[in-house]
Amino acid sequence: MHIEPLKKQTFRTIQWCIVILSMLIYANTLNFEHALDDDIVIFNNIFTVKGLKGIPDLINKDSFHGFFKKKKNLVSGGRYRPLSIISFAIENEFFGKKKKDGTYLYNAQVGHFFNLIFYGLCCLLLIKTLKLFFHEDSIKNHCIILASSLFFAMHPLHSEVVANIKGRDEIFTLGFALSALYLMFKYNGALRFALISATLLFLSLLSKENGITFLAIIPLSFIVFKQWSIRKSLIKCWPLLVFAFFYLWLRYLVIGLSQPSGYCEILNNPFCGVNDSDKYATILYTWLKYWGLLLFPIDLTHDYYPNQIPILNWTAPIVLISLAINLLAIFGGIYGLIKRHFYGYALAFYWISFSIVSNLLFNVGTFMNERFLFISSIGFCL
Repeated sequence: MHIEPLKKQTFRTIQWCIVILSMLIYANTLNFEHALDDDIVIFNNIFTVKGLKGIPDLINKDSFHGFFKKKKNLVSGGRYRPLSIISFAIENEFFGKKKKDGTYLYNAQVGHFFNLIFYGLCCLLLIKTLKLFFHEDSIKNHCIILASSLFFAMHPLHSEVVANIKGRDEIFTLGFALSALYLMFKYNGALRFALISATLLFLSLLSKENGITFLAIIPLSFIVFKQWSIRKSLIKCWPLLVFAFFYLWLRYLVIGLSQPSGYCEILNNPFCGVNDSDKYATILYTWLKYWGLLLFPIDLTHDYYPNQIPILNWTAPIVLISLAINLLAIFGGIYGLIKRHFYGYALAFYWISFSIVSNLLFNVGTFMNERFLFISSIGFCL
């Protein structure tokens, strides 16, 4: 039996229902106060509390500087993520309560409100981008677009990002990166729009380093959905690479090649005192836990500190099970890419965006975190 595709108006109605729903399910956060790392980037940050006057310092210094009042190398590579923190300074200027010393008291409800808006925009961008990928009007394509976007919008694993004001760095990173992907794809990498896309990717990187994975995701989108050659796809994306190098250069000027200083601190390096063999076995175990959280998002927590994750070795059956499942997902993705099928793209999207937070390339400062799957979950939902 042939089923007609959705009418344009029906599709738009469902699209906006998903966007509105994505914000409504977190509407309870409007009554929330501060939590977790909000003190580092908001109310105990000596630059953020100055409002607009603090922005130059937020641009010129490590993201930890405003909290510790000096340069402090806590984690490998340092942290340079000024954009979301600048947004908090702007909110302080216009919505904060000015104190006698000229600084501002941040309005947490305003921060939560903007997180809802930005999250809704991310969901809208995802729908618009998938609509470009699956451009032919068919009920199958419409189901893929809307179901994937609905899964993303409602996935409980995003609670940490949306409900925590500081999680805006993740939302900004994805929002700007998706905008870059959308413009590049819609206008076939035309130079004018490629430069705009490169600027958007630069803003994504200023929000959080994870945006750099879109240097691979964007050309891959051309290869799979436009059937372009690898060479043509990479050539079209050269402005993105230039702006990414500019970000890395700027980051180097501000924080240099930062390395952790002092003794090994378990809260910023959970593998203190662990040999390399056990370290990588434990990392592989967390990869399986990530799949478990995506499939069964229950018993969620704000952080996975030591004692929540056991140190394992290669004789542990769960590590071998994880190895088998992840190898299957990797080779399944490679096979799908060879066939240029969207499930191959979905798995590749997951692995590419996950690579930077996987602990495999470098130590991210914790065993795992639910916010690390915010971007990768798009691949899972597809």
